Formats: sequence, C-alpha cells, structure tokens
Amino acid sequence: MLDMKPMKTNEINRIKSDRQIPLSIIDIFYEILGNMKGKLIDIRIENNILKTFTDDDGFNNDDKKAIFEKNCSGDNNKTAGLNGHGIKLSIDRLLPNDNLSTVYSIRGDNVEKCNIGHFEYNEWVSVNNFEGIFDGKEKVSHGSYFEIPLNDDYKDEINEK
Repeated sequence: MLDMKPMKTNEINRIKSDRQIPLSIIDIFYEILGNMKGKLIDIRIENNILKTFTDDDGFNNDDKKAIFEKNCSGDNNKTAGLNGHGIKLSIDRLLPNDNLSTVYSIRGDNVEKCNIGHFEYNEWVSVNNFEGIFDGKEKVSHGSYFEIPLNDDYKDEINEK
C-alpha cells in the first residue's frame, strides 16, 4: 500500500477563492440566523454595526475552537450549521478592510470575547466589566453576541432592502 499524505492548503489562494463565492445579503442573513439556536433572537444595526444576540448557552469549548477554524462546526444541535464556513465567509464580506468583528460568549459571570475577521482571529479573553449588550441598555445572563462593523457596500444594500 502507498504511504499517502493529506494535501496542504495554500491559505492565501484559498481566501481569494472563498471571496469569489457569490453571497447576497439574504444569503449572509441566512448564515447568521442559521447559527442561532436560542429562544430569543435579536438583530439590529446601530451606528453602522450589525449586532446579533441569541440567548443560547454561550460558546462551549467546541464552539470556541470552531469559530477559529474553517470548515469546522461546534455544537450545531438545533442550528442549520453544516461545515461552519458560511458564517466566516459572511463576516469577511460584511467587514470593512480595517475592521474586525467582536464575538462575546456570555455564561453567567463568565464573559469572554474574541475578534474574528478576514479569516484571522485573536484568542478568547475574559471580560471583567461587561456592560451588557446593545450599548449597555440590556443585561443578559447567557448567550452569544456579535458586533460586526458594516462596510459601505453592505450598509447601503441593507438600507435599500
């Protein structure tokens, strides 16, 4: 038997290829909504930032790993998640070139955040003074919260539709 090895991926060309996949604003919202599994889902735009919240249980360890890895899903029970790549594509499309999204995992007093965007990320860090979501107006005990700055093209398209 031959000694076979898995092929490697040229990430720069993979990203170029990913950015050629057509995604409408409707596709992007389906990707965002398809990943939410709480009973409460809130999506709004404030100051050109798309803010999404669902009152799920926040990010477990599998979810935390999956948000950083292409083609990897975390706990997608009760979601439409298939391979975990669509949400990363969607965030990449929405963001201005010089911005990142902020993702919060809220699990009681344990609030953590990370930044993702343009197929890059930073590690999860604890948040000591979490003021609440949506400009600090609403306190929640558990959930997943995203803040995604909008680039001008998608901001205009969302406003038109």
